[in-house]
Amino acid sequence: MDNERLAAAEGYHIYGADYVELGNIGTDPAFRRQGLGKMVCAALTRAGAAASPNVYLNVFEQNEAAIRLYRSIGYETVAIQHIIQFFMPADSHK
Repeated sequence: MDNERLAAAEGYHIYGADYVELGNIGTDPAFRRQGLGKMVCAALTRAGAAASPNVYLNVFEQNEAAIRLYRSIGYETVAIQHIIQFFMPADSHK
């Protein structure tokens, strides 16, 4: 927080002792390039690692700034996922 303004935030989901997923990671554009995202992400990664040895996150491959940040604290690409849009025809409920 900077005065009453949220500068950077993120959250995580704990899936038992099996996995911790980081998500909803973001920094207000006015506060970027000050190390806040790295600080918050590193702290949350450490907190997640206390609950599970398997801490992960997802990022779009076009988000090069985020990928650089995640790599700088030790994350590496282990899988590439593809999003496929699925459209249900309007009359499919019949």
